[in-house]
Amino acid sequence: MAWFVVLAVWMANSESSENDARASVISMFVGLAALTITVASLLRVEPSEPLRPNALADDLAATVQAQWLEETKVRKLRDPGVLPLSWAATERDVSDDYELITGQQVGRVVKLRLEGRLEGEFDTVTRRLAIDYRAIRSGRLLVLGEPGSGKTVLAVLLTLGLLDSEVRADGGPVPVLLTASSWDPVADSMDAWIVHSLATSYYNGRREIPQLLYDRGLLLPILDGLDEIPESARRSAVRSINQAVGQDRAVVVTCRSAEYQDVIDGGGQPLRRAPVIEVAPVTSTEIIAYLEAVDWPDGTDWRPVYDHLRAEPDSPLAMALSTPLMVSMARRVYQRLGGSPAELLDPVRFDSRHAVEDYLLDRVIDAAYAPDKLPSGQIVPGSVSKWPAAKARGWLMFLARYLHQHRERDLAWWLLSRRLLSPWAAPLIGLGIGAILMVAAFLWTLFLDTDDFVELIGAPRTLENGKGDARPNLFGGLAIGAWAGTGFAVLATMTWSAGADRAPGRLSLTVRGSMDRLLRGFTTGLAVTAIVVVPVLAGVAISISAQGWVVADVQGYWALVLVGAALAVTVGLAMAVHNWLHAPPRRSAQASPLRFIRQDRRSSLVGALAAGMVMGVGVLPALIAGRVVAAMTQRAVTRWPRDGWFQGVDSVGHTIAVEVAAITGGQSLPLLLGWAVLLPGTVFALLILLTRAWPRFLLARLALAGRGLLPWRLMAFLADAREQELLRQSGGMYQFRHIRLQEWLATQKSGSPSTPNVNLPQALKRRGVVLAAIVAALIVVTRSTIGNLPDDLSQAALIGHIGSVDVVAVGEVDGKTVAVTGGDDRTVRVWDLSTGSPVGKPLVGHTSGVYAVAVGELNGMTVAVTGGDDRTVRVWDLSTGSPVGKPLVGHTSGVYAVAVG
Repeated sequence: MAWFVVLAVWMANSESSENDARASVISMFVGLAALTITVASLLRVEPSEPLRPNALADDLAATVQAQWLEETKVRKLRDPGVLPLSWAATERDVSDDYELITGQQVGRVVKLRLEGRLEGEFDTVTRRLAIDYRAIRSGRLLVLGEPGSGKTVLAVLLTLGLLDSEVRADGGPVPVLLTASSWDPVADSMDAWIVHSLATSYYNGRREIPQLLYDRGLLLPILDGLDEIPESARRSAVRSINQAVGQDRAVVVTCRSAEYQDVIDGGGQPLRRAPVIEVAPVTSTEIIAYLEAVDWPDGTDWRPVYDHLRAEPDSPLAMALSTPLMVSMARRVYQRLGGSPAELLDPVRFDSRHAVEDYLLDRVIDAAYAPDKLPSGQIVPGSVSKWPAAKARGWLMFLARYLHQHRERDLAWWLLSRRLLSPWAAPLIGLGIGAILMVAAFLWTLFLDTDDFVELIGAPRTLENGKGDARPNLFGGLAIGAWAGTGFAVLATMTWSAGADRAPGRLSLTVRGSMDRLLRGFTTGLAVTAIVVVPVLAGVAISISAQGWVVADVQGYWALVLVGAALAVTVGLAMAVHNWLHAPPRRSAQASPLRFIRQDRRSSLVGALAAGMVMGVGVLPALIAGRVVAAMTQRAVTRWPRDGWFQGVDSVGHTIAVEVAAITGGQSLPLLLGWAVLLPGTVFALLILLTRAWPRFLLARLALAGRGLLPWRLMAFLADAREQELLRQSGGMYQFRHIRLQEWLATQKSGSPSTPNVNLPQALKRRGVVLAAIVAALIVVTRSTIGNLPDDLSQAALIGHIGSVDVVAVGEVDGKTVAVTGGDDRTVRVWDLSTGSPVGKPLVGHTSGVYAVAVGELNGMTVAVTGGDDRTVRVWDLSTGSPVGKPLVGHTSGVYAVAVG
């Protein structure tokens, strides 16, 4: 209310003409505010129904079930011939109080059935496994076993069994299988990590729904691979699990036996109220039965191995084949490569369990990329691998080392750009795309009409071959393109870090929650623009302050501030549109790496295009609005004279017309479309893309493929490796089939022929070649540009005055065009402009500086009339350089203006 009183008093004491201008400006802002409120009221649409946790749980259950059913098909877990798994209560002293586990019912102890065997029809097995788990009152279970013993398989089957419609009631807890290797228990609590993992995998990074489900107790975490957490953090992990589950939450954990034993022996607390089962090793009888059922190539004889397993069940070979992982690898190696398995009986080569395992791990890579063979040993026609075996091995070794370096199992493709690209990647990418923009801008200008081109850059016209055709100044067009390219390179370098850890997005078009999304995007745009505009305004202010502010400086600076504000609003609107396209999903979506890439590619392209269109359409109106408001406000508030940008503020319409003419400069529509719409829109869209996961992955893939570290078709290679049972899928990421395979690949020597050799000197040499090529290209462009510059018509510099030259006049003497100059060295000089040479000697006579010169005719001779600070006027015959008559004396101070008539 106080603002209205102040405004009324201010306008009451002003002239009506000034009030008209003020009213026009105020009405503009009032109209914009009313429009904003109206749009906000339309977009603030409340959800048609509140979030229903049970329905959300059912939706997530269907998504998780579909994901793991697909994974079981890929892993061939439905194969009737799969190795059976057996387990029993562990004999290790690692369990919590047994009475707390079993509980009391009707005065008697309920004994749990902790022994089991996984064999038979798939759905029956999973359902029975889930029913046995349901008998555990606390809902907690710890599964131990040796590496490769089948703990993860057991966790997958338990997940599917609990999701069975006959076991899980509608709205019941949803089992979610999570890989513990991605959890840092020192930095994150278990509940925060679970919510984050589910949000990333199923909800486009939005935490609201998984947080709601977790808070309502509708999630059953199944944590696979506690041993894959660094040893120093395992005790913290168990402690965090106990704190998170409290007294009533259920949880299932798998871990290697020895690693969990070390946690307990080191003083760690056991998992409270959780029975502990341990997966039993595969017996020699089970190994033989499994291998005998395989259709082996001709010449593959396992009988010596069978005899050895029966005779020496504790030998290194028997111990190595005691896990389903190694048995399946042995099957794959000799089924695809053939050969004699009896080689595994060599006591010198295979003197330990690890020697046998390392050999099978090595051969399974070759088996994955070997052509299929008929039982006769002949290669199946058309079955040649899509990937060279040696290169595929090197690529897998590189990925294994990468994951080992970051202590991870999950291969998140959207993190590759931040971790594997050089710090120089951002400026090089900016310069590369900036160079493309520069060439495009130059060609756009070059192929426009010549007159339009010359008018735009303000270039002089020159005559060619005596004709009146104008020749464009190519250097001016190239300079404009260089400004565009250089500006993009700087902005790209600043923008690159903004998307360093950005997860894949998903395009979602919904009105629900629009206002919140628009406001978040708008404020982000304002903040981003402020980072660029505020330092520029500060630098301009400092520069002006160094020379002293005048009225014109204040006017220009005020206009610059408002133009910056208008551009900030435009960027904010563009970011708001980009953010609006990413609505938080109400439904979960099945996670897979390829699906993540497709979703983010679609989201990136649509979002960048929409934001670029808003930016392109809004830049020119923003410039006009900033200048118009600056002109109106300075005139209405300060009453300063109209000058420069602020001419013609008698009315809003007139002001807009003047500013539009000043900005566009009468340019043609193609030029205006190119510089004011297409260029800013394209630049902004490209900057948006540099913050998104898919474009950054595309650039990283290009760079890594160029160095030979990874294939260009990386995702196709990873999908094929999954089919070859080298990788497995965990949500939206890939993992190596087993941590044992990852560790083995990571420890192989990088100098092997199959591994890309990328030492530092060679990398620096390649960079030097690239930089030399860039410098050479710049030199060629510069030389060709200089060759297109118009000729210098000045012939030579007119040098002769000792001090400054303060006045110049041009005339004609004996048919020659001359220039007459005067300076503060008290001399007058005459120059022949056709040659740039002086005519005669300097005309000396004034006793102080010469500050006025005029050239004219007197009685048929060309004369120069000069005036100086010595209060005299002198007349000179330019044909002879002699004075005409005596000096004209009479002024009481310096003479600064003369005329001849």
